[in-house]
Amino acid sequence: MQRLTKQINWWLCLLSGIGLLFISARFFLDPVGAEIAFGIHTPTNGDFSFHHIKGVRDFFLGFIILLLLRKKSSGYWAISC
Repeated sequence: MQRLTKQINWWLCLLSGIGLLFISARFFLDPVGAEIAFGIHTPTNGDFSFHHIKGVRDFFLGFIILLLLRKKSSGYWAISC
């Protein structure tokens, strides 16, 4: 039973990390479309610095989660998710 729980947690963290990488790529490649799909509205007037900051933050969080999963640091990835 405990092994099954660890496997489920591992897969959920993997999906979370990949999802964050996808969200960050979307905020870099199509900031307006990502903003609409994410459900936020910011009056940017052509300045997408908020979107880029959010993209960088999400990229590094997703990268750290995947890095910890790769290193098999079971205590750390459980905390990060």
